[in-house]
Amino acid sequence: MRSATVAGVPGTTSAPDDVPPGTALAVGADGARGGWLVALALGRGDVVERTAVRLVATLEEVVALGAADAPVCVDVPIGLPQDQEPRACDLEARERLGARRSSVFEPPARFLLDAADYADARRMIAGRPGSRGVSAQAFALLPRIREADEHLRGTPSLQERVHECHPEVAFAALAGELPAKRSVAGAVRRLEALRATPDLSDVAERLGAFAPPARDAVLDDALDAYAALWSALRVRRGEARRLGLRPDGAVRRDAEDLPMSIVL
Repeated sequence: MRSATVAGVPGTTSAPDDVPPGTALAVGADGARGGWLVALALGRGDVVERTAVRLVATLEEVVALGAADAPVCVDVPIGLPQDQEPRACDLEARERLGARRSSVFEPPARFLLDAADYADARRMIAGRPGSRGVSAQAFALLPRIREADEHLRGTPSLQERVHECHPEVAFAALAGELPAKRSVAGAVRRLEALRATPDLSDVAERLGAFAPPARDAVLDDALDAYAALWSALRVRRGEARRLGLRPDGAVRRDAEDLPMSIVL
């Protein structure tokens, strides 16, 4: 891959190599405190010449970075169950992760999208006899889940381009069983796995030049965004698998007709 400088973000020095909207071949995104941390594959056809990293505020901006046919993989649940229960794709993802299965959270049920805070969510669950609880970690994803839900229901055509992924499932496929990602060994092993992928071999260079405010994005977010990009490139090339399909191979859908599947 040819060398280039990473695109700038608000609050940092702009780079001369900024990425125009609508040009990425594939997009991977992970929710970060400052918005969405995005990894982009740039090039021509299916040939990736380099990658880039951006921090953007909204999912709409994430999608806009990709070309009209660019798949976008996001680390956020899309299709939601009616009641608090695991989806088939979550169960299959957990099976693949083994000892790391706890990293797959059971997403909040659709009725919890209206919850004002975690205490409100617990009260709503208590009012539904037989409903399971929701973890604080899963509930923390609610703003991102709500944003994705509203955006995809408001623009149904995007459902063909925007896919749910799970970075830990991607890393397991790339490198097998790994240490916890917040450990030094875990971060290094994940970075090595990405660098060993020809399309993403410049990941260390890109992340080394990427400097958002520390409060807005951390290394975890960046590695997960690149893992999401790996999944998006597999979608682009027709190599991806979908977890949680029905026995007949059809995609399961929620009450709003959003897909309940994880691409790998």
